[in-house]
Amino acid sequence: MPIALGIAVPLVSLLVGAWITYALNVRTGKRTRIADIYHDAIGAVTNVLASKDYLSGLGRWQGASDEDWHTFNSQLGHDALLRYVDAVAQARTTLARASAYAPELTPYVSGTRLSDPES
Repeated sequence: MPIALGIAVPLVSLLVGAWITYALNVRTGKRTRIADIYHDAIGAVTNVLASKDYLSGLGRWQGASDEDWHTFNSQLGHDALLRYVDAVAQARTTLARASAYAPELTPYVSGTRLSDPES
């Protein structure tokens, strides 16, 4: 009996220690994954806000004709709008992922504007 006990106790101790370590790692990994999702959502919303102000203070360059300046401004506005729409779509996607862990974010996913959940 003492030989069996001498083998069983360390084995059970090893298994219990392995289970505790596994449980802690799974819990920590889940917490880290959720934090990453929140950070992605914050980054995406910040990207939307930054894309709204993209090159708004650009001035006319020396020697530009009216047609060149108008064409340039039109292209710049078009590119900025595309960038903004893409940023809003990305933000809604990441907020939808984050809303699984924070249901209070749901109005921002279904609203028409990121800054106003009531609209």
